[in-house]
Amino acid sequence: MKTLRIHILAASLFAALFSVSCTKTWTETGRTDIHQADMAMKFSTEAAAMPDSKAVIESDRFSSAGSRIIIYDKLAVSGNPEYDIYIDGQTAGYMPAVAQDGTVTDWNFLDENGNAVEKYWTRSGTHSFTAFTSGYSYPAYGETFTASAEKRGLPFNGQVESDSADPNAAKYEDGLNYNPRHGYLVIKNWTVDMNNQFDFMYAHHTRDLDDPDDLNPYREVPLQMKHLLCAVKFNITNLVPYEETSSQKGPRKILRSFSLPAGIRSTASALITPDAADIVLDNDIQSGYIRDFGQDYSLGYGEANTANIFSEEGNIGTDGFILLWPQPVSGLSAALEYTDRTEKHEWSWSSFGYEWVTYDTEHTSAIPLATNSFTSWQAGRKYIYNIYIQDNRISFTVQVVDWIYDDVTIEG
Repeated sequence: MKTLRIHILAASLFAALFSVSCTKTWTETGRTDIHQADMAMKFSTEAAAMPDSKAVIESDRFSSAGSRIIIYDKLAVSGNPEYDIYIDGQTAGYMPAVAQDGTVTDWNFLDENGNAVEKYWTRSGTHSFTAFTSGYSYPAYGETFTASAEKRGLPFNGQVESDSADPNAAKYEDGLNYNPRHGYLVIKNWTVDMNNQFDFMYAHHTRDLDDPDDLNPYREVPLQMKHLLCAVKFNITNLVPYEETSSQKGPRKILRSFSLPAGIRSTASALITPDAADIVLDNDIQSGYIRDFGQDYSLGYGEANTANIFSEEGNIGTDGFILLWPQPVSGLSAALEYTDRTEKHEWSWSSFGYEWVTYDTEHTSAIPLATNSFTSWQAGRKYIYNIYIQDNRISFTVQVVDWIYDDVTIEG
C-alpha cells in the first residue's frame, strides 16, 4: 500500500468555535488513595469560556441518536503511579441535534447502563482530558438508518494498549481507537467519501490542581474542539445571458458532469496527540467525487441561479460542503463538462418550411485546485471555489476561511 504522510501542528488546525453550551458532570468511585475535592467537574464549550476557540457542531453531520462526545481523564498524582480514571473504560456524552442558536439540551454523561452520573475533582494531581466525537453521520437523503447506513461515521473501538506511534500498526483496529498509555487518538483506515460525511472533532485540556498560580483550579474545563477534516464547496455561475429572438434562442449552458481528480484521496489513518495530528493518506484509494447532472440540467443566468454542485449528493449536506481529508492539491484539477446549446430558426427543404434546429458544442474545462496562495487543503478550513462561465471561457475564484460559527449554516 502506497501512502503519503502529512503532519499538522495542532496550532494550525483552525478549530471552529464550538458554541454549544453544555455543563455536565460525572462521579469517580473506588479511589481510596486520592482524596476528592468534593466539587463536581464541569465541562463547557461556550465561547465565553474560551474566546480563542473555534468549533461548531453541525446538525446535518450527526445522528442525534447515535453520536456522542467521549471524554477520557488521565490522572497523574505526585508520589503515586499514574492513574487512568474511567467509568468502564469510557465516559460518553450523548449529543442531540443542534438548534439554530447553537444550544444543546439533554446532554449527559452516562455509565455503561446509560444512567446519568457525576464525577468529582481530586484534591491534587494533574488531569489530562481527551475529548472526541464518535458515532454516525446521517444516512443519505431519502434513506432511513439501516445496518449499512450506520457504518457511515466513525464508531469507537475502545482502548488499545500499545507503544506504537504508527496509526497503521497491527494492534490498532480499523476505525477510532484510544491509547490510554500515551493518550493517543488513533484513526485507522477511515474512508471519508460522498456517503460518509462524519465531522470528527477532538480536544485536549490539561489541568494541574497543584499549580500555585491557579487560584481556581476546579473551574469548568473548556473543550476547545478541533476539526480533523477540511470542508470544500464548488459553486458554478453562468454569466452569459440567454436571449431569444425570432431567429435564434440561446445560448443555454447545460451542465453534464463535475468530478474531482483521481489524486484526491478518501482513505487515511491518523495519530492525534495534544500537540499534532499526523495523517497518513492511502495513495491507492481515490475519492470518487463525481456529480453527473444528466442531460437536462440547464444552468440559469446570473448569481441568483448559482448552482451548488454537490448539495445533497450522497450524504453531503444542503450547504454543499464536502468533508475531505487534509491533503496536498498542487498540480490537481477538477473537471467540468458542459454543453453550449443554441437554437436557430432555419429553412428546411425536407419539411419545406422553417423549423428550430439545435446546435450543441461540448466543452471540458479544468479547474485547478491549488492557487498562488495555497497548495494544500488544511484541517479546520473551508475552501469555496466559485466558478464562472462567460462566453465559453472559464474563470474562478477561491475563498479560504476558518471553519467558524459565522461561516456555517446549521439546518434545523
